[in-house]
Amino acid sequence: MDQDGTRQCLEGLTEAEAKYGRPKELGILEVSITPGVRPSDEAFQAFEDLGVDRLILLQGGKNEADLVQFVEDITERYIQ
Repeated sequence: MDQDGTRQCLEGLTEAEAKYGRPKELGILEVSITPGVRPSDEAFQAFEDLGVDRLILLQGGKNEADLVQFVEDITERYIQ
């Protein structure tokens, strides 16, 4: 999902909550998306600014070595 699609979905969720309510015992709605963009500082910040709580990253590698490298790169850069 791109940032514009995310914005539209979040607006829809806000409208639905205003119209139908949300039980307090459920707490605040947490939003997770799988972005359709390459991981970058700018992309992560843009989704955070939109109110996204969690990104589920897809890895496009074709083998185990690519997957391991992707996880190591993301871990080194973004996970503290």
